[in-house]
Amino acid sequence: MWIMTPFGILMPSDRTAYTPEGDERTLQVRTRRARDLDILRALYLPELGETIHTPTFDYNYRAYCTREQFAAAMAKMVMDIDYEKFKPTTDRFDDNELHGVYNSIWGSVTRLGEPWEAFHGRQPGVWGSYLNDEPSTGKRAKRGRRGRRSRQSETVANDGYAAMTLDMDAADDEATESYFAMHNAERAQRRGSLIFGRDLTDVTDVMAVHSTD
Repeated sequence: MWIMTPFGILMPSDRTAYTPEGDERTLQVRTRRARDLDILRALYLPELGETIHTPTFDYNYRAYCTREQFAAAMAKMVMDIDYEKFKPTTDRFDDNELHGVYNSIWGSVTRLGEPWEAFHGRQPGVWGSYLNDEPSTGKRAKRGRRGRRSRQSETVANDGYAAMTLDMDAADDEATESYFAMHNAERAQRRGSLIFGRDLTDVTDVMAVHSTD
């Protein structure tokens, strides 16, 4: 499974076939970044083994633990859920890189199931129309609300899969700018807040170390 957390993406997998006799750590936790394992260790899983660098593999870093230890860490993560929206929680770790990755992933997730009306329709006063490009041809889908004389289009790439086109009419500019100003203010406030309501100096120290890499 992939586990997407506010601080990184974890990929736990079985290593029973490669575990030395007597070693109960039959689970490996793999990540793309070392800091994700460091924060996991500091916040939820102090028993996690040392981080192993594997630059020739698709996951650059991994560490070992027992299944019971990882299950206990997952339970702690669940108890720490204090948010209604997930992607903005990356601000608690000042992680713009991860925030962008989650935005791209969400763009692909919306391809599942029925069309999302908020994207395919209209949200008055804030957005124009979000429409998916045709993934097979890459051609931009036909847009509604023709006849507007002033329109700005921005295509946001979604990790090579599909794209979403944001159309902002001139009439919506003031409302759109107001929305983004409010959104940015909320993000700045979250950056200054404690992580899950706790003063965790060890975690902020980990973040500081990786911010200088």
